[in-house]
This record gives sequence, structure tokens and C-alpha cells, in this order.
Amino acid sequence: MANRLGDKTDLSVLFIGNSFTARNDLPGLIVKMAAVKGKRIDHKLISAGGASLRRHWNGASARKEIASGRYELVVLQEQSTLPIKNVRRFYENVRLFDDAIKAAGAKTVLYMTWARKHTPEAPAGKGAAKS
Repeated sequence: MANRLGDKTDLSVLFIGNSFTARNDLPGLIVKMAAVKGKRIDHKLISAGGASLRRHWNGASARKEIASGRYELVVLQEQSTLPIKNVRRFYENVRLFDDAIKAAGAKTVLYMTWARKHTPEAPAGKGAAKS
């Protein structure tokens, strides 16, 4: 994959999320999958347990890392139930980041988490079993 680093197979990716991204090392899994295809991915993970994208936006580290211009892709993972509980806030959060990501010359990627097994339509606290 050609990228702004030249003809190298390298790709630089920033992951921003919470335990759904960090717990099972999603970035590491992606790196391993790319390696099978002969690609090398450099990555950084910014995560906080249970964090929403708004929490990451309000704490300056994610914005500062994006503005560094070191990344070609920025993977955003919203707090797992927010897109169901408050879709408008979810869109607002993604738009905040997307503008900053584009300004840094990168592309936005959304990592959407899975629904609750027994009540996929319900946010946590409204009958949803923790998965």
C-alpha cells in the first residue's frame, strides 16, 4: 500500500477508544493480520476504561496526537452504548474528531463495537446484560 511515507508498506495508525479496543489488544491483532500480508503497521493506542470520544476530546492528549500529523489513519471507538443512547451526541463526537483528523492529513475509521447478546437494541442499564 503506497502512502504518504512513500512506497513503503508501512502504515501509521492511531487508535482512540476504551477497553473494547484495548482489552484484547485490537491494535496488536491488526498488526499481526497486516504482517501476514507483508505489511508493517506502526501504531499508538490512547484508551481509558469506559471512555467516550467526548472524554478523549476534552482531555487534550488525543487531539495533540492527531495534530502531530504522524498518522495516516485514526481509528475511533465510541463508548459502546452511546450510539444507541444518544445518536446525536455520537455524531457530534465523530465530527469533532473527523475535522481534526482531516486537518492533520489523515483519514477517519470507525470501529463499532458489538451489541449486547440478549438485548441488542438496549443500552446498558436498560435490561442489557453485560457481555
